[in-house]
Amino acid sequence: MKKTFVALAALLALSTAFAQSSALVAPAGAAGASAPAIAHAQAREARVEQRISELHAKLKITPAQDEQWNKFADVMRDNGHTMGELYRQRIALGDNTSALDDMKQTV
Repeated sequence: MKKTFVALAALLALSTAFAQSSALVAPAGAAGASAPAIAHAQAREARVEQRISELHAKLKITPAQDEQWNKFADVMRDNGHTMGELYRQRIALGDNTSALDDMKQTV
């Protein structure tokens, strides 16, 4: 049991060392990822609009319900915009994100 624990601790220490060394090399590739990230975020926001239209049709929203529907749709748009912005921020960090940064981003 003690040997297993020591082996796991050594493996964890080595994997951490390799992760740190690879993170130092990664910034050069992160700069080129901004254009695809922006395109992906814009596509995500376009899908939000498409989803709003689909839901409007499937739910058969009446003119009397339009005021409430528009409030709901605005919340969906805001959420889509926020998700797109968070995605852009995450891509801008590139491979420099630590596990802690990754966990903070998902909360």
